[in-house]
Amino acid sequence: MSEKIKRMVASMSDEDLCSEVMCWEFSADLGKRALEKFIKENRVSNFYYHFSYSSEHGKWIIDTIRKYSKTPVLVAADAEYGVPRSMVGHSACPYTMAMGAADDAESVYEIGRLVSKVCRSHGINFTLSPVVDI
Repeated sequence: MSEKIKRMVASMSDEDLCSEVMCWEFSADLGKRALEKFIKENRVSNFYYHFSYSSEHGKWIIDTIRKYSKTPVLVAADAEYGVPRSMVGHSACPYTMAMGAADDAESVYEIGRLVSKVCRSHGINFTLSPVVDI
């Protein structure tokens, strides 16, 4: 572990450390003022990008978490068949079973590349995507 990380962890309270293992999900209906207050008071540093958020609302939540977080923000999303489960307004990709049945590794790779590009453009840096569909 680097010295920078050791110093950062040593400076964190028990509440800060506990917050690091939580991945929060928020109601899309929660008002911005209440949500910002919750993020600040609960030391939110990780976030699950829910399927019902508009791109703008999701970006606002991520930016608000970054504003108060002492550590880099982990943003997770379900992207197992593209981004529509995580973001409103994007096209769906085939289900993993269909991609496997197509037996076309190049197309599957391209789908993964495109999904990761869209996720990154929205601040998502961790996807909950399967590697095997049985």
